Amino acid sequence: ELQQKSQMQFRAAIEQSQEQLQTTLEQQHEDFRATLEQQQQSHEEMRNDFEERQEVLKITLGHQQECQDELRSALGQQQEYMRTTLAQQQEALKGTEQLQQQGQEDLQQQL
Repeated sequence: ELQQKSQMQFRAAIEQSQEQLQTTLEQQHEDFRATLEQQQQSHEEMRNDFEERQEVLKITLGHQQECQDELRSALGQQQEYMRTTLAQQQEALKGTEQLQQQGQEDLQQQL
């Protein structure tokens, strides 16, 4: 009878241990599932953030390209204006030099 009681206690202890183990495994499984969901959500948020930043960069780069094109155009127009102005100034200077030279020649003839 003592042996039978001991065996029953032993079986009860084994069953209790199995139940604790089962509860622990279920809890670990639930914790793992929750962690996995959280990581997936975090990954999704990071991917969305990355895609948004990438779109902003595309827009920004496009805008910068437009600005550079406008700047190149403005610089080209400025260079053309400067060339034209310089050519006009050179022509005016030649005309002034010719007038001075002719004025000197006229002055020498009068003397």
